[in-house]
Amino acid sequence: MCHKCWRKKIATFEKIINANHDKWIDGGVKSIRPVMQILKSLRYLQFDGKLSDSTSDKISELRVMSKAILTKSTEEE
Repeated sequence: MCHKCWRKKIATFEKIINANHDKWIDGGVKSIRPVMQILKSLRYLQFDGKLSDSTSDKISELRVMSKAILTKSTEEE
């Protein structure tokens, strides 16, 4: 991926995360699928350290939320 495309992709991820963060947090279990898709894509593309500080904080919150939901669902089984 060229640098220009890479920058566009990071900007797109930041825009998506910032626009949907509150909705995903409030959605809980209903939001797990899009949250996991975003987290998986960020990990695959190795964008974790490249996002702004505020977006990185939101990603951390989403990781904590998804871990709590997934841990809770495996304990119930």
